[in-house]
Amino acid sequence: MRGGNKNYMGRPPARFAVLEGMRHGMTAKETAYAYQYSIRAVQMAAARMKLSFNYIGLGRPPKHPPLST
Repeated sequence: MRGGNKNYMGRPPARFAVLEGMRHGMTAKETAYAYQYSIRAVQMAAARMKLSFNYIGLGRPPKHPPLST
């Protein structure tokens, strides 16, 4: 049984990027650029977490309720 690499120093998972981006009030596009992910990866991670992450600007209302901190 492998223990895995506990000292992995790569990018954080997209789920972490979504939470950090929301905490700092960033849009999905800004978060994707800051954490070096594609916009689709950030939006899909937010959808899997049942969160609404504004892409940019104004658009249709969110499908899921926004994260209230």
